Amino acid sequence: MLERVTTHRTFQTMLFLMGGLLTTAVMGEEKPTRNASALKQLDTDILATQKNADQLERMLYEDSRTRLRAANRRETNAWKKIENQQDWEDYRNLRITALRQSLGSLPDLGTKPVIKTTGEIQGTGYRIEKIL
Repeated sequence: MLERVTTHRTFQTMLFLMGGLLTTAVMGEEKPTRNASALKQLDTDILATQKNADQLERMLYEDSRTRLRAANRRETNAWKKIENQQDWEDYRNLRITALRQSLGSLPDLGTKPVIKTTGEIQGTGYRIEKIL
């Protein structure tokens, strides 16, 4: 069990370091070849001390919690600024646009599907068609 926990923590540490290296490369502070060299030199058999292990274990949780709270604060502040219908429509439209962009475009429906009725069930006030 300890070996699995240590491996998991090692993996988390590596992900954190790779993220930092990739961020640095994207920001242009270092050349990607330097980052690749630095990444190759990292020791993959890191054994964290108990003090570090506890800290590393909570790192991802704390980061996501901090980001979520910041997003909640931003949305709460934006919500509190709504004073009239135009403010509401602007607030709503911005979020609908962002949602549509995140979902992408709808697939092309093309031709109308061929529907074949294989049977029907009649009831009082309803009808069920068995379709293919």
